[in-house]
This record gives sequence, structure tokens and C-alpha cells, in this order.
Amino acid sequence: MFNNTHFLTVSVVMGVKTMTRRIVPFKTCIKWGVNKFSFESLKSYLLRDAAYKIGDKIAVAQPYRECVAFIKSLEEFKSYSWAEMEAHLKQLSGWNNPMFVKAEWMPHYIEITNVRVERLQDITDEECLKEGIRIHEESGCIRYYHKYHLHHSPREAFASLFDAVSEKGSWEQNPYVYVYEFKVKKNEQE
Repeated sequence: MFNNTHFLTVSVVMGVKTMTRRIVPFKTCIKWGVNKFSFESLKSYLLRDAAYKIGDKIAVAQPYRECVAFIKSLEEFKSYSWAEMEAHLKQLSGWNNPMFVKAEWMPHYIEITNVRVERLQDITDEECLKEGIRIHEESGCIRYYHKYHLHHSPREAFASLFDAVSEKGSWEQNPYVYVYEFKVKKNEQE
């Protein structure tokens, strides 16, 4: 799931966001004895506990109300009228909340193409753009943004975004993160 409040799901579906960082759980670091002195030698152990592996396919969760046309195209709904199908979907928790949707009813999925572990602040400017940071140019002045917040550099914009979708202060803590690179694909279940 991507944060809809910051338009990350839309960025994924549009192919703008092709990378995501997820904090390595503290218990995983403890399990493998990772600290700032042992990180390099223990990266491979942390990767064993990554939630996703190369080749994994994960549905991009969207509320049903955004997927009505796709869902209508699925075999199990072809005999329903639009009104019947929409009335049925509106009764489900997933109508407004992507936490309660069926993966097979989602029009898009991501396929993991690379996984690695690093410190959060090791991100490059180019990777910030792959995380969904956008460029705004006006009167020869280039700024970077997420949602509606303008910043002077891609890293500054990403730090602000990461703190907004994670615990505030996460950027400054510079935690270990799983870096997932992915491609977005259309679900071709029809």
C-alpha cells in the first residue's frame, strides 16, 4: 500500500514512482546483531528478512470506487449491470478504504526488480525522483515537491515526504531501510 494522502498511489500507477523505502524493523536489526559497526558485513542477513523479493508481484491497493471499470471487466462481474455491481461494491469496506480490497480486483500491480539495504540518508537525488518527488520549474527557478510542498533540493523534498508518511523525525534518525525498486504493470485478468 502506498500513501494516498501524498498522492503516492497515483504516482505509482502513472509510473512516476518506481522505488520505495521501508524501515527495517528494529527487531530484525537486533536479531542479526546489526549496529553501525557491523552493518556492511551483515547486509545479506537483513535481506533474508525483507518482506519482498525480486520477482514478487504485489497489487497496488486502491479503493474500489477508483477501480469500478476494471472490476466490471472481470469474469465474475460480467453478468452484473453497472448499477448492481456498483451497489454491491459500495456495501464493502474497500469502497473507500484500500486496506480492505481484494488483490485480484486491483487494476495494477508492481513487480519487484531489485532489493537492497542501506541507510535512509544514502539516497541520491536521482533516487529521490524515483521515489515520487517531482520537479517544478517557474521563471527559471527549479524546485522539488511532493503533494504541495516546495523544496530547494530533491533530498530535502524526500526527507519531508518520508517524515510525513513515517514517524516524524525518521529522516534525522537515518534508520536502515529496505530499498525496493519495481515496475508497475496492468492486471490482465480479463
